[in-house]
Amino acid sequence: MLFLALLLFLHLGFVVTLEVGSMKMQSRVQHFINLTNGLEAVEKILNNHDDTTVHNIHFCRIQSSHCEANDFQGILWNLDHNLLMHLALGNRCYVYDFGSRSTTWPGNKRHEKKIPRAIWWGLEWSRYCLSRIWLCDDIEPPLLRGYSTRRLFDHQLANIPKPLAKKIKYYRKFSPSRVDLRGVYYNPGTSHDGQIDYYRDLAFQYFGSSSSNLPCDHDVLPPDFFVYRSSDWIGKGRSSSPVDEISGDNKDH
Repeated sequence: MLFLALLLFLHLGFVVTLEVGSMKMQSRVQHFINLTNGLEAVEKILNNHDDTTVHNIHFCRIQSSHCEANDFQGILWNLDHNLLMHLALGNRCYVYDFGSRSTTWPGNKRHEKKIPRAIWWGLEWSRYCLSRIWLCDDIEPPLLRGYSTRRLFDHQLANIPKPLAKKIKYYRKFSPSRVDLRGVYYNPGTSHDGQIDYYRDLAFQYFGSSSSNLPCDHDVLPPDFFVYRSSDWIGKGRSSSPVDEISGDNKDH
């Protein structure tokens, strides 16, 4: 009996270890929707991953217009802090986008593919720039449509203004060894480009809510955490003023 109990204990421990390991591995994979066309990928992501919910999906906005204008700094300024933090922690970040225009790609058969410029241009520049500023060990050479752009990217990197460099350099303290940033495209592309109502409905379908079904604060917050409300402090403190004075509605002043 003791032997059977020991076997059961070891088996359960092995299963728990596998499940915890699987959870850790899954938590290191993050899905980012590149607004706006990337919203079309949400349903496909959810259908493909049983353990993925809308709470595991994030947003970013890398604009193709910045790429077309060679706005290197604009792309970096638009990098979301949520994306930067996940990358700095070593998480793999997939960025999904849907292209609207076919482009001929080099190869034996000259393939036509709808790969958004934000994916093959914007993410490649972002990955290389982050890798350099964060002093990563494993830096893949930058390529645009198969051609090396190291000299171009290094030149642009050297001209980044200090405030922008400071924004990116902040995350270097987490000591990332590499930037695992991967662009994902859907080859059929989109047939809804520019249809604002369509994308707005998609966003509300998966991520929106009405104020009537939102929970109370005390049902959401951990113990000893409180929501700050500026109105709670009206009339308190040495320099307190009545609410009408604060709002500028006091006729005597």
